[in-house]
Parts: sequence; structure tokens; C-alpha cells
Amino acid sequence: VVRVSWQGRANMDNLRKAVDAPWLQALRGSADWKAAINLRKRLADVVFDSTLQGIASDLPPPLAKAAAESLPLKIERRYTGARQDYLAFSIGNIVSAQLQRRRDGDRIVIDRGSVSFGAAAPSPERNGIWVNGSIKSLDVDQWLAMLPAGSGATVMDLAGIDLKIESMDVFGRLFSEFALHGSQQGGSWQASIGGHELNGD
Repeated sequence: VVRVSWQGRANMDNLRKAVDAPWLQALRGSADWKAAINLRKRLADVVFDSTLQGIASDLPPPLAKAAAESLPLKIERRYTGARQDYLAFSIGNIVSAQLQRRRDGDRIVIDRGSVSFGAAAPSPERNGIWVNGSIKSLDVDQWLAMLPAGSGATVMDLAGIDLKIESMDVFGRLFSEFALHGSQQGGSWQASIGGHELNGD
């Protein structure tokens, strides 16, 4: 095993020139980063860390921040087989995820995954992607406008969701104390939603 440590400073202007992603237009400034790389059998395991201090974000809630604020970002990728890997990331205490992936031709298939808002994501033990947690504020309309159209390069199957959102903007409407719970059962979805406006409060 060969271990390599790198560090540098990421500039958002330069990153936008290299990566075509709409959400990068909302980031300004630069921040220090460091990475630890383990090379084994021609495979590279990587752990990337940055406080993101120095980067201002105009992304919709909950990822908006001032440049002076620290919002620790950690990304870890570890190979578990020739065409399989484990990917984990966290952004402060806002969101974290653990994903088990495999490559199928030109596609990346996520076999198992857990995504948690407001807490550390547990290790995925069931097939599909499971989403849970709580969010203070979420603007769905703004996020949909920023996210690129699906290319089909990544295949994922949402298996279950249990989310609570204090304030949510969607389709031009504001919902408070919104709750969504659902899961796949027998190939079909069963879900329940609630909120002050939906309950007539």
C-alpha cells in the first residue's frame, strides 16, 4: 500500500471552468482542502476534507452560507472490489450519506444507500436507498432549477423515506411542519404526508 497526502486551495472560478454544473454558479471564493490517498493493487482509496471556509454559497437552504462560516465537507471513497466501491460524504451536520455502488457497463448502480439529514447516516443494511431525518428549511423549486437533468449514468432505487421539514417551498406554495413517510412494498409505493396546511390547520 502506498499512502499519499495532498493539500491545496480550491478556487470556485477555476472549478466552474473545469466542471459544467449549474449549482457551481452559486459558489464564490476559495477554500483550503486536504486529501489522503491509499494506492493498492492499482486502486485508489481517497479521503477528502475541507472546512469550506472562504467560500460563499448562494445555494438554496439548507446549504446557503457566508464566506466566513465553516461548513466541514468530508468525502470518502473506498474500493470494495474491482467494479465496486463505498462512497460516503457529509456536509456539516446538515446531510450525510453512505452508498454501496457498482459499475455496470457505463452506468453506476447504487445497490444500497442511506441518506440522513441532521444526523450521521447509518451503514446501509437493506437494498435500495433510504432517506430520513429533519430539515429546518427547504426550497424545492430552487433546487430543481439548479440540478441538471438526469443523464441515466447513475441508477438508484428509492426504497424508503421518513422526512420532517419545518418550512418547505414547493410549486410556489409554502408548507410548514411538513412530514413525509413512505416505502416500497411489493413493488409499489405506500406513503403518507402531513403538515399544517395539508391538515387544515
